[in-house]
Amino acid sequence: KFKFQKLEQEKSERLIEDGVYTIRSALNTKEVFDIAEASYKDGANLQLWTSTGVQQQKFEVKYLSEGYYEIKSANSGKMLDVAGGNDENGTNVRQYKSNGTEYQKWIIQDAGNGYFYIISRGAESYLDVAGDVGREGANIQIYEADGTAAQKFKFEKTPIIEGNKNYNISIAISETKVLDIDLPTSNLQIWELNTQSNNQKFKLEYIEKGYYKIICKASNEVLTVNDGNNIIQSEYAGNDNQKWIIEVAQNGYYYIKSKGTGLYLDVTGASSADGTRMRVSEKKETSSQMFKFNEASNSNESNFLDLDESKYPGYKEALQKLQEQHPNWTIRIDYTGLEWNEVLDAEHSLTDKGSARSLTQATGDWRDSTDTKEYEPGWYRASKEAIAYMMDPRNSFDDEYIFQFQELATSTGAYSDIANMIQGTYLTKYEGKLAGTTTDSIINTILASAQQYNISPYHLASRMIHEQGTNGTPLSDGYVCNGTPVYNLFNIQATGSTNEEIWKNGAVYAYNHHWFSPELCIKGSAEFLARDYISIGQSTLYYQRYDVVGDELYTHQYMTNIRGANDEGQEMGKEYKENGLIDLPFEFTIPVYENMPIEKAPRPSTN
Repeated sequence: KFKFQKLEQEKSERLIEDGVYTIRSALNTKEVFDIAEASYKDGANLQLWTSTGVQQQKFEVKYLSEGYYEIKSANSGKMLDVAGGNDENGTNVRQYKSNGTEYQKWIIQDAGNGYFYIISRGAESYLDVAGDVGREGANIQIYEADGTAAQKFKFEKTPIIEGNKNYNISIAISETKVLDIDLPTSNLQIWELNTQSNNQKFKLEYIEKGYYKIICKASNEVLTVNDGNNIIQSEYAGNDNQKWIIEVAQNGYYYIKSKGTGLYLDVTGASSADGTRMRVSEKKETSSQMFKFNEASNSNESNFLDLDESKYPGYKEALQKLQEQHPNWTIRIDYTGLEWNEVLDAEHSLTDKGSARSLTQATGDWRDSTDTKEYEPGWYRASKEAIAYMMDPRNSFDDEYIFQFQELATSTGAYSDIANMIQGTYLTKYEGKLAGTTTDSIINTILASAQQYNISPYHLASRMIHEQGTNGTPLSDGYVCNGTPVYNLFNIQATGSTNEEIWKNGAVYAYNHHWFSPELCIKGSAEFLARDYISIGQSTLYYQRYDVVGDELYTHQYMTNIRGANDEGQEMGKEYKENGLIDLPFEFTIPVYENMPIEKAPRPSTN
């Protein structure tokens, strides 16, 4: 006689709410889960990689009714899966199409301090960073529990589709057809892609709890479910029929679900004919309900003419003059929504540590007369009047100072233009001398780094010339640190009171980051700028100096000198002029504030 005793498998408490997450390693919080090469294929590897916010680093986490989670790549729509259903230590973790097995179900347990263990239900082993190495390319495997940082991960919620960008939304039936507003009727339809049409460009604005507004660029109105499940554009009123949920489908496609109706955006009759109306219907998981978000072309899309001059005086005429002088430029307005006087008060205030947010070396009215403290040798707290003068964009509308507003989050650039920029500078000496590198010229290195990290190649080239001068410095010649030549072309962490101290500190930073060639330095510096500033919205010199974007305002500012962005922008503009590049298709993002004075802020006196 035998008695069968049922063994209960461990289950997850619901510790993580459903949503899209970046998953960081406790070994190195800069490294996150990443699907190798952004692959859509079954079997593509799960690894650690430096966080850049790209789609293959986002994962949709969903709690299942039986008490477990599924973790799906937001890029491919495939599940995290234990390879071959193997239980052995060291078994690889990959992405694979959904198959309902226990090896695609996960237990999430609290590991303390905001970290979690991720345990395979099938293998009853822990997700683990192979070799306990928290660096780019480290493999993710399963392994028995050991309580180390290699098995602890943090979930950070992230939008599935980035906001503040314009997209052409193509359909899986035919990728040449995109969502389009028929302006006479305001109906949503499909039409052949026209990159110049603002009727086909949509911006997603994250509202809350996974909901988005989908805003047509041509009208600034939002997609709305109308009577009869028809889709129109209308002014935003905050009702649920104007809120949308983006869900992962597969191979880079997404479902678009109405919050109000619970139904899914769908092409009527699954037709690909121009003018076919859009509707919402029950979920069918067919190509007529799958959409891809492709970042729209930004050419010839200046929007400053739409400004309400009564609310934002002094912008339109000056910008129109610049646009006429430089027709290839794109000049866009960023509505910050911030009150002008509140911004000035914040930039004039002291930090929690008692340091000044804004400093000046100038005298007279540039200094705060109520604060005589010398915060750094020769640097004093700037007056509110001085901050107003430097922050007021209207004081910088010429073809030099405007480059503090140059949009750096764009990888567009031509080989010939970069070649013209670096002609006659120290950068040309690297040509043909990049032995053992992956590119055949310094120009290709700049273009490849720009593409990889979505940063302007013109800015990379200009910044290196600005930081090192035309002829270069020891940091561009291979400064010897610990017996090894290193390069720091952007002068990152190159600080000090003497040249030798500056070069030494910059070389130590380069050595610690293994910048043993110009190529490695350019790639690493581009990554630094993209990760620490551009990826969080500080995509102009102005926004890097004045943190007026994002959630935690005024806290992430890379310099305290109130002239910093202004002067560096002017120098960049001069370099472009000197090299005959001033009429390249540059993009500019100009902030506007609420309740600004009619007249631009006056220049303080130095008396």
